[in-house]
Amino acid sequence: GYGTNERATIAAATKLDNNTFTITGGAGSVGVQLYNIFKTGGIELTDNTITGADTGMYAFINGGSASVTGGMIDGGTTGVHLTNYLTDYAYSATLAGTVSMSSVTISNNATCVLVEDDALSIEDIILSLGSGVAISGGTTGLSVTGANAKLDNNDLQDAAFSGQSGDYIKLADTALA
Repeated sequence: GYGTNERATIAAATKLDNNTFTITGGAGSVGVQLYNIFKTGGIELTDNTITGADTGMYAFINGGSASVTGGMIDGGTTGVHLTNYLTDYAYSATLAGTVSMSSVTISNNATCVLVEDDALSIEDIILSLGSGVAISGGTTGLSVTGANAKLDNNDLQDAAFSGQSGDYIKLADTALA
């Protein structure tokens, strides 16, 4: 897998293109881990494949942004987990953060995409969906939980949901209220 911490506003953007991350670590494993991303456009993931991780991509974005374009995230408990609170370190985001996704396939995860506002944080965590996002299989397609968990402009664009055994979209704890 890949992990980064503290992409400061003065740092160069990190670009990961055309990689295959095959994770065999089981419970708790992460394909791509983004901690404390301060820089707008700080992380760009393009045409990567992540398979076998318990969490395909974990993103704690703190004032910055990351983008996922193309590729695939398959299998595990959570495909993409966006949050405004870093539980491992009891640390809350100090500014809103955004993750943009387009032309990516997320499949066969119990929850394909989780946008999570922790009660201990006051900052927004925002998912921005562009065109061509396909979410298939698993139990829940998109779960948005908490008042500060946002879907940019409340817009799904042309995201396609298919084959979930539970909810295609689940809103909880005053999400999008």
